Amino acid sequence: MNTIRRWLSFDHELGIPTWEVVCFSPFHHAGKDLMDLEESDFVCPQPVYNIPGMKKEVTVDEGMEFILSCSTGNQ
Repeated sequence: MNTIRRWLSFDHELGIPTWEVVCFSPFHHAGKDLMDLEESDFVCPQPVYNIPGMKKEVTVDEGMEFILSCSTGNQ
């Protein structure tokens, strides 16, 4: 999530604020804009289980909604 936030921040600094990413969970961040969070807000709890190699590349078009899951690994 930090990478996405940095990317959106860079676009915003260039005057291209075309993305609006709003948090769905955890509940204490639900409804907040991603750009309003601090980097420390992206520290995830240890997962109960771990699936090695669980990555998926997704192409997102304007107007689409998607959920990004939290990970503690170096991805």
